[in-house]
Amino acid sequence: MNTAGTEWKRRNRRLPQCQVCGHHDWCLYVGNPDDPDAIICPRVESSKRCGEAGWLHRFRHDPTWRTERYHRRIVTRNVRKLTSTNWAAMAAQFSAAVDVCALEDLAANLRITLRVLLDLDIGWSRKDGAWTFPLRDAIGNTVGINRRYANGKKCIIAGGHVGLYLPTGIDAAAQLLVAEGATDCAALLDLGFSAVGRFSCDTCSRHVVKLTQRIQPRELIVVADHDEPGQRGAEALASTALVYVPLVRIIMPPTGIKDVRQWKQAGATSSDVKAAISGSTTRHLKVKRHAAR
Repeated sequence: MNTAGTEWKRRNRRLPQCQVCGHHDWCLYVGNPDDPDAIICPRVESSKRCGEAGWLHRFRHDPTWRTERYHRRIVTRNVRKLTSTNWAAMAAQFSAAVDVCALEDLAANLRITLRVLLDLDIGWSRKDGAWTFPLRDAIGNTVGINRRYANGKKCIIAGGHVGLYLPTGIDAAAQLLVAEGATDCAALLDLGFSAVGRFSCDTCSRHVVKLTQRIQPRELIVVADHDEPGQRGAEALASTALVYVPLVRIIMPPTGIKDVRQWKQAGATSSDVKAAISGSTTRHLKVKRHAAR
């Protein structure tokens, strides 16, 4: 089945749960939501990756999907309702399993200090052979865990929810920067900024809004990757945040540099980021007043 050019639709709670992961959100589908031709799921891997959207699962050429696969996913969903995962405890176990020497090697490879990786509560999954970062809601509850493999590939642990990479001790700040991903967030923290990371460029707007309501920054800076999805996601977040934050800006690394971590690796300092912020357009909510008749 060729899915190129087809119209993908987003799953929501008014529709049946995803036949792949059993969730009601974030997954995309083609065709009838009860009987889809294909699904792109961000939680369950397949042999075909579709960028940041997730993994492609085709059903039309798999005659077993309606029986074996669908039944297996529904059973998994029912079990998950009865035995909810303690994500905070799992994150603590991963954190305790970290080998300091290996973490120092990772920090050197990423050109990020050990301290900020620890502030993001980095862990190690022996089973997966991957580094882990907890995903949290706006008040700090752990709602999922994302894995980062040696080749840079990332994959959320099944059953978890997307959330923020929230550093330890984040509190009231005049200026809050929002990056895409854990290591971009770490790069900004390393440069001395108050920062959080989003799971991906088009997620977690609700968590960001609730976080701004909690810590009440005067200004929100959305740091976008230098690509079309990153810019589109930054614009969407900025538009939403305008209702809750007095001033909102969007900045990007210079041309030819993909993200803020690469920008830092290329030699960017906090002054360079501050200059980009100062040179960006300030956005604020415009309120129209109508004269009384």
